[in-house]
Amino acid sequence: MSFDQWLAEYNVGKIAVLFKDDEYLFIKLCTRFSQEYKKRVWLNLRDLAAVEFQHHLILEINPNCFLNYRREFDFINKAWAKLRSWLFKNYGHFEFLRIMETHKSLRPHLHVLIAGIPHIDYKRLYKEWNLKLKGGFVYRKTIENNFNALFYVLKYVNKMVCANDEKNRFDRLFSAVMFASNKRLFTLSRGLRAFMGLKKDTVKASKGYTYLGCRRFIDLSVFLLDKGLSDSGRVFRIKPSTQDLYDNTELFFIGDDG
Repeated sequence: MSFDQWLAEYNVGKIAVLFKDDEYLFIKLCTRFSQEYKKRVWLNLRDLAAVEFQHHLILEINPNCFLNYRREFDFINKAWAKLRSWLFKNYGHFEFLRIMETHKSLRPHLHVLIAGIPHIDYKRLYKEWNLKLKGGFVYRKTIENNFNALFYVLKYVNKMVCANDEKNRFDRLFSAVMFASNKRLFTLSRGLRAFMGLKKDTVKASKGYTYLGCRRFIDLSVFLLDKGLSDSGRVFRIKPSTQDLYDNTELFFIGDDG
């Protein structure tokens, strides 16, 4: 219910509002449950299709070891970090794509694609994961020659985009769990991010700004169009006049809001 309420609110389009000196900075927000996010993933990760991965691991934990459901999501990422260190110490540098998924029971597990390690001793790998997790499992899937990692990522992104479809109950539950756990759907190693030219999704010039809150994008769009300005893009810098502030008190957080 909480996820549905949040999703309904954000589907109208949101912008973050920041302020410094006489300038307002509006940043259009994008949730991972929207078609816009899917398009952004497609554009950012196009080069991922050219990466040749050698190994596909499925990492599972024993749910009987946890008294709290949320701890499973916290623990599995920490467990992967330790296994990643073990792989590095034993096999040297490698690149990876890590995806979090849930079973039909909504218990979390990880899919990890690995490039740069020709051969892994799976008995040692299983022992390393199993002993530390007291019942965890490692499965290996063969990667076919025509495997496309980009489409593999988008398969899981599609599940979250389907959160808007009330008929698709499991995808909505999966999305709600990802929302509640606040965990990333996927992560890339630094080498893969550099290969694709990806940088952290931040606004460099936002340093020193004060965050005021969120507003509806439609309100900013109306303001921009009235001024003869374009509402396309993601970041907008505005130095409003006194009259602008007076006519748009809610948009600029004037009065009771700020």
